[in-house]
Amino acid sequence: YLTRALHEARSTSIPSPTKLTQASSRELRITLASTYSKSVPVLPVLSHTAPNGFDVVLTAGATTTTARFRRDNLYLVGFRMQNNAWCEFRDSTQLIEGSRVLDFEGSYTDLERVGEKVMKMEFSKKELAAAVGVLAGSQNKGARAKSSLVVIQMISEAARFIDLSKLFASKLAKSAKLEEWMRNDLENNWALMSYQILKPEADPCYKFKPADHQPERLFRRRMTREAFSGSSYRDAGHPQVTVQATMLNPFITKCRTL
Repeated sequence: YLTRALHEARSTSIPSPTKLTQASSRELRITLASTYSKSVPVLPVLSHTAPNGFDVVLTAGATTTTARFRRDNLYLVGFRMQNNAWCEFRDSTQLIEGSRVLDFEGSYTDLERVGEKVMKMEFSKKELAAAVGVLAGSQNKGARAKSSLVVIQMISEAARFIDLSKLFASKLAKSAKLEEWMRNDLENNWALMSYQILKPEADPCYKFKPADHQPERLFRRRMTREAFSGSSYRDAGHPQVTVQATMLNPFITKCRTL
């Protein structure tokens, strides 16, 4: 069931990196949402048996690659090369039927070990176009890992957080680096922020408690628990950590979902 669920993801396409817009992120957010919480799109309940998937088709000039993600948590699972062969990260369960399993995992730990540290990387339409080229045809292990990180940041993480979405969109023609607080306080605390969004629905008496690590920027902007959020994910098996807050990235025009 796991293999078939992601293998049957329906088709969508995405424009060249030079034509990516914020409007496309809203379309994707609406497409992936199963419900809403305080206007924040909520992803389907985390599946421990048969996760649905969605594809993002990235095109740079005459080069095309397809990135496949889990719909319930926006994790990148693998990618399809220009010759139509699928490559998948070496994780616990193979989710793409007939894929070639790579010799590294899709976790940040492994991708940074093989590729490059995220905090040292730059992100722009040039970098995204280069990543498309690598994933479409390169066999270089390090280049594949780094390019996967580019896709994860500019699609998954930008989908999860409004500030990342805005950062990449505003710097698309130039280049951008993550600020430390974006990595430490946002990306590393997606589950916590998600919990803060959905918990009040399950417990009306619950009061929002900012974590000790909350960046000063949060309150300078009169931040609420929804302000960084575009979509949320729910884990039915662990209701105390049911959501993950996300803003869907400004670079996607269409996606394919189950």
